[in-house]
Amino acid sequence: MPVLISGILRDGAGTPVQNCIIQLKAKKTSPTVVVGVISSTLTDTNGRYSIEAEPGYYSVSLLREGCHPSLAGDIYVAPTDAPDTLNAFLDVPKDADLRPEAIKRFELMVTAAARDALASAAARDEAEQAAEDARELVENPVVIVPTAAELPDCPRGLYLVEADERKGGGPQIYYYPGSGRRFWFASVEDTEVEDTE
Repeated sequence: MPVLISGILRDGAGTPVQNCIIQLKAKKTSPTVVVGVISSTLTDTNGRYSIEAEPGYYSVSLLREGCHPSLAGDIYVAPTDAPDTLNAFLDVPKDADLRPEAIKRFELMVTAAARDALASAAARDEAEQAAEDARELVENPVVIVPTAAELPDCPRGLYLVEADERKGGGPQIYYYPGSGRRFWFASVEDTEVEDTE
């Protein structure tokens, strides 16, 4: 099904270009057009043109009496394209217009955004775990056990081991976050306060 390409052809000063031949030369064979076939449309006295273009790839040339032919560019007309001007079809970015440097910068930005998202997720998870640990400490104050052997199978929270043989027999404070890990906080020293009065 043809796509309407219409508008007013203007020069650099905005003046309508009259009696100019707009040629579409098929660059590839499509279901309705054979490669190399040329269609020609003449602008009227007001520079207006109207082309019923079959879907396909075309090179666009402009021919005016007394001027050298000029190649305006290439266009691709898709069966799903809406009617538009020749300028709009010529302005559509082509693959060659996407500069490799711009693509590399875009890929770097995507990679950085993904890395930042992962870092944010990890920081959020750590913050949530720290908040959970803080709640645990508030809800479960220090548990005192005589020896390390008397710790529960899955300890969670702060524990004061009064006589920890693993650390020389003295009192030790440990934090168990519930993940099977243990953090040693301090050795506790018994001191007696002498009454000086």
